[in-house]
Amino acid sequence: MAARKLGSIYARFAWCTDRILTAFQTPLPANAGDAANCRFIHDAGATHLVNRLQVLWGEYCRNIIIRSARGNALTITGNWLAPAPGIAGFPQIRAKLGNSFGSGSRTHWEEPAWALGCANLLTPVNGSQISLGLGAAPVKDLKRVRNFLIHPNERTKNEYLSLARDLGYPNLEPQMLLAAAAGNHASVIGYWINQFQTSALEAAR
Repeated sequence: MAARKLGSIYARFAWCTDRILTAFQTPLPANAGDAANCRFIHDAGATHLVNRLQVLWGEYCRNIIIRSARGNALTITGNWLAPAPGIAGFPQIRAKLGNSFGSGSRTHWEEPAWALGCANLLTPVNGSQISLGLGAAPVKDLKRVRNFLIHPNERTKNEYLSLARDLGYPNLEPQMLLAAAAGNHASVIGYWINQFQTSALEAAR
């Protein structure tokens, strides 16, 4: 049986998140009238892309942890991973994780504490590397924007405004904040995607 490659999981995540950035950077039409007509769709698209980034990150965390625990896998740096102790396949993984095994709305694989808690239950050989990578992702910042866009209320608004102040853009709406410059990056969303990809790569090494 050919070894499963963690690099293939990373490559898919990088490709999908690159597409998110490309889509987010799609400009409004140059014509003022057309731009006004497209503004609602453009803003709704930004909300979808932010939510999609969170979903993709959760999927990546789940896949990298479970594939590592199953073993017979190669890291990006060429290290071979044996199965985690007591793991012969999915039945053992499901038994250890219980309801956390799935990827539905009741799981929180995008949350570092949740994902790394699952990794601690499975004890993959590369657990420390996974922890190093996944723990560095800007999940908290992303979720503050995502939660306000998807579930606008007083609590999510205050959390978003706190983030906006921290980033130096206290008066910007979420869509404009995501498009604002951040360090050496053209946009906040571009900076975050770069951080997510770097974290994902580190976890798969």
